[in-house]
Amino acid sequence: MKTDKLREECAVFGVSLVNSEEAAGIVFKALLALQRRGQESAGVAVSDGSHIVCRKGEGLVSEVFPEREFNALPNAGTAVGHALYSKAGANKKEKAGPFVTEYLTGRIATALNGSITNADELRADLSANGLYFETGGDGELVSSLIAYCVTKERNILSGAILAANLLAGAFSFVFIAGNMLIAIRDPSGLRPLCLGWNAAGYAVASESCALDSCGFDFIRDIRPGEAVVVENGVLVTQDVMLAGSDKTAVVVDHDGAAGTGVDGIAGTNNDVAADTYDIELKPVDGYDGRRDWDYAHWRNRDYANRRNEDGVYGWNDEFIRGRKTDGDKEQAEDDACTYEE
Repeated sequence: MKTDKLREECAVFGVSLVNSEEAAGIVFKALLALQRRGQESAGVAVSDGSHIVCRKGEGLVSEVFPEREFNALPNAGTAVGHALYSKAGANKKEKAGPFVTEYLTGRIATALNGSITNADELRADLSANGLYFETGGDGELVSSLIAYCVTKERNILSGAILAANLLAGAFSFVFIAGNMLIAIRDPSGLRPLCLGWNAAGYAVASESCALDSCGFDFIRDIRPGEAVVVENGVLVTQDVMLAGSDKTAVVVDHDGAAGTGVDGIAGTNNDVAADTYDIELKPVDGYDGRRDWDYAHWRNRDYANRRNEDGVYGWNDEFIRGRKTDGDKEQAEDDACTYEE
């Protein structure tokens, strides 16, 4: 049964490092510090810039990641983690985060803390445009919505802002895409999210205790309605605000000086902070309805049924666009994504 009652639930943590590949270990340690916020399930997704590997399961962090499972996570400089506090009657296994979503030109892994009050409406709109959902959870919905909007905007940050402006309720979420870490907090600030730094890079967390446990200095709370972008351990964008704000982007370069733009990230200006995003969800150019979106989102059943004996399965861009046949799936491991139940 859905409830609009506000309460703290779930833990999210993300990290982006400059010259280190210890992101998985940092996220693991952070989730231990945040364990009280969610005991039903835990998960970690890491990215080396080209591939995303995600492992998650039911139970406490230490139960989901015994030494053997933790050592199976690859070395990477960017990672996100999630600990689930589920509502009564929720399927903890299906709703365990992070959620990895494939789309036409890439993939993301998303960790959500929140309750989306317009989830049913958004899911219906997206389903009408060919998206398929394996769970009824908000985490999968948000990840799929971000991927849809990124494809529509053809830019990761602009797509994330668009997706966040379509959400109603209390939320904060963190997702990784390539070497980018993006964190967004709802305009009312109803779910906590803070920013930390050390010489190795930046981290975001539901609580500052996770920053402390991992050796990051607390910088500040992420502001209500703010989007923060870290890439390769460098804070490249902050103060990008969701709809209704008069804030504009402040971009920080490698020396910490303020600027007005950054290579590779478009839309970090007043256009991103538009007053409203009253859009109609419709198929993106180049899509072919259900066929494309069947391969543009996270499908636990498909991964369980079709992954190879090493537990790896993925698609390359040509297959996602429908140019490959079913028999070519086994050859698409170069863009693989790993899922562990």
